[in-house]
Amino acid sequence: MLSEVQVTTARLLASGRSARSVGRMLHVGRDTIRKWQRDPEFVDEYERALARGGAPDPRATLLDALSARRDDGVDWPSRLRAALALLEQDASEDDDRTLTASERW
Repeated sequence: MLSEVQVTTARLLASGRSARSVGRMLHVGRDTIRKWQRDPEFVDEYERALARGGAPDPRATLLDALSARRDDGVDWPSRLRAALALLEQDASEDDDRTLTASERW
């Protein structure tokens, strides 16, 4: 099972960020990221993120905000509100969907 840092790293790499910038942001060494890139579970997460076509991931946005600095020039309050709204929307959509037979068990 991947750690939150590994999941975030995979998603940031899939969004087009360099391993160097992701490493600095998350305080992870480039050699560690290279090691993770050989892990099949990490590769699967990276490919899932690529398949989303760069769609914003609210969870990753929240994690980014937690590691943000005041001087990075990003309007984090607005991004946080947007991420929280997306998470709430996802939760309500999950509540509204019909369960399949296998999910009922």
